[in-house]
Amino acid sequence: MLYDKKIKYLHVYERGERLQNVGFVKTQIREDKVLVQIHVDKLRQTDGGRVFVMLKAGDKEGVLGEIQLQNGCGALECSDLSGLDLADGISYQDLEEVYMKLPGDRILRSIFK
Repeated sequence: MLYDKKIKYLHVYERGERLQNVGFVKTQIREDKVLVQIHVDKLRQTDGGRVFVMLKAGDKEGVLGEIQLQNGCGALECSDLSGLDLADGISYQDLEEVYMKLPGDRILRSIFK
């Protein structure tokens, strides 16, 4: 039985410089089913709106979903994803990064490899 679980910090970057931890990304695979949980809770109170959650593996990128930020907080949970195709052909084993672009030059990023 295949089982793996990873919990990585989610950091905010501004102009390429890492500023602070603002949450976490948790991934878990059991057999071929994947659970992805993302929790954001330490952004600026003025940060709000929808942001796309992007996955990256090599030169591939795909959209996992959206988070609605309110007062700098938000969450997303995706369950029963296929370990072979999380988004646009990106597999669980190949996942390198989860990121979200914020207004301005800020990016939320969690590095897996």
